[in-house]
Amino acid sequence: MCFHTSITSTSKQLESNFNAQFINDKVRSKFDSPQYHLNGFEHPNLPIITQELNQTILPAVWGIVPTHENPEELNTYFKKASKFGGGLNAKSEKLRSHFLYKNLYKTQRCLILIDAFFEPHHVNNKSFPYLIQKKDRKPFALAGIYTRFENGLITCSILTRPAMPFLANIHNAKQRQPVMLDSELEKNWLNYKLSDKDIFQIIETDYDDKDLKVYPVDKKLFSPKYNTNVKDILKPVSYPELETLF
Repeated sequence: MCFHTSITSTSKQLESNFNAQFINDKVRSKFDSPQYHLNGFEHPNLPIITQELNQTILPAVWGIVPTHENPEELNTYFKKASKFGGGLNAKSEKLRSHFLYKNLYKTQRCLILIDAFFEPHHVNNKSFPYLIQKKDRKPFALAGIYTRFENGLITCSILTRPAMPFLANIHNAKQRQPVMLDSELEKNWLNYKLSDKDIFQIIETDYDDKDLKVYPVDKKLFSPKYNTNVKDILKPVSYPELETLF
């Protein structure tokens, strides 16, 4: 699953990379400071591009919330939803059947913009966080779905799928991954004209692992005891247990 991300690109870099503009200067300024580690369980804002506004970058609360809930009481909802993962991820296999997802995946898809994400690798009952990013360190998009409330609030969830072999070797316990989109699939993902078959074909398309760079980082990343939204959390860390992984 994908519960931890990183956004270090500036707002200008995001705008240039995705050929879109932030909705206003206030939102743009929110994403000008690097977010080295975003913990999904804190429900931070993520920059997204929606189907309905496909040239605009909007802020969305990470953790999808049904629109029948009170948007003024998100913390209360997330406490209830914590046993279901807080809405941070949406299993692509359940898109057609889940009470919420089935009403969203055809017309409320989005791109979730990040620079990297983190997944745990397990060895001898120990967990080691790995950073996954593009080799060129440019931002890329994850496939998502979203809800929009009448007051303008947007919430989102990252779609996940069974991991392709390269990432299954890293996330070796649950063997899941976020749905990663290359530049061509990014454009297609927001297309209203996609058939059901087209949507799932995109979800099932493996990202080219030759474009990816992965390495272990500090184990503090998964600990709530530390402030891990710091630059050093992105530094590679060597562990004897991992010497034979790659």
